[in-house]
Amino acid sequence: MERVAPRQEARSAFAGAPSRNRRSIRQRPAAQDDRPRREPRHRRPQPSDDELELRWTEDAASVVRRVRAASPWPGAFTEIGDELLVLTRARATTNYPRTLAPGQAFVRKDGIAIVRTSDAAVELLEGRFDDAEDDAPTLDASALAEVVHAARDIES
Repeated sequence: MERVAPRQEARSAFAGAPSRNRRSIRQRPAAQDDRPRREPRHRRPQPSDDELELRWTEDAASVVRRVRAASPWPGAFTEIGDELLVLTRARATTNYPRTLAPGQAFVRKDGIAIVRTSDAAVELLEGRFDDAEDDAPTLDASALAEVVHAARDIES
């Protein structure tokens, strides 16, 4: 195949090539940052509180999907003790005490807070308090475990 000179257009380089070697060449439109951007035609509706509330009677995979779909904002929420928490990261697990009922929270020996679901449990890995400002720090797994501990102490 013959080499293409630096200023030679790609179209002319392929003009004499057999049809099986021809490639369609598309030129990108020039960037037009000074033009006003159009608003999208269809905006996704904001999820309702009912859609964002976690239902611990569902299976663990459904709960984790709901958390992932709502993350990072607005987040899926649940009430643990007197605290309303917004969860932004969770993971399904089969490592939980079998005596827990769906919706009961517990802190394992490794320091991870879990909540029982209908078929397994969900590890609470990251979240925030519901009334937290946009720039408020997130709660990691150990901070969520402290919230669960505090709630269990209130119940006792």
